[in-house]
Amino acid sequence: MADAEIAGVAVRVFTPVDMRADAPVLLNLHGGGFLVDSGSITENAAVAGLTGYRVVAVRYRLAPEHIFPAAVDDALAVYRALLAERPARRIGLYGTSAGAILAAELVARVRSENLPQPAALGFFSGTADLTRPGDSISLFLDPASVAALVALYAGTRDPADPLISPGRGPLAGWPPTLCLTSGRDFLLSATADFCRALDAAGVPSN
Repeated sequence: MADAEIAGVAVRVFTPVDMRADAPVLLNLHGGGFLVDSGSITENAAVAGLTGYRVVAVRYRLAPEHIFPAAVDDALAVYRALLAERPARRIGLYGTSAGAILAAELVARVRSENLPQPAALGFFSGTADLTRPGDSISLFLDPASVAALVALYAGTRDPADPLISPGRGPLAGWPPTLCLTSGRDFLLSATADFCRALDAAGVPSN
């Protein structure tokens, strides 16, 4: 692992010792509730080792000092830099929890700016609609606390805006997406809802 900067944004780069010269690159957006970095190392070291792909983890600006779209702006700057080096079909994108939300928001932003989309999205325990928490939230958390976090992250932006809640926007043509959750995940419902919406839009998703 090496700490670095890409396009002026702090990143962590994981380069396997046996990486192929033509290997794709994976772009990660870490979890942490938008407030802390809880995964830029733990989410990526094993992925790089198991896949043999280079992983670039974006250490995006955090709330509450930096509200939406600061983190997405950082992710987009790094994505643009990667696009300058390789075709989009050689870039994969993934994130967990807040990182999954940000990854979906990055795809929405890329689409809004008519940039080439990443080859695939890994959407791991997230939500694509910040206007509704999903049923499973109430089993594990106080929905009011989740609403407060959304308000902290969104600032003055309407959570119904498809750039912050991509599931409320057009999904046809969205990149193939792997949705992962678990039986005790407070974002189980939200993850499943997004996967069903992608299915309904004809997007290859699992």
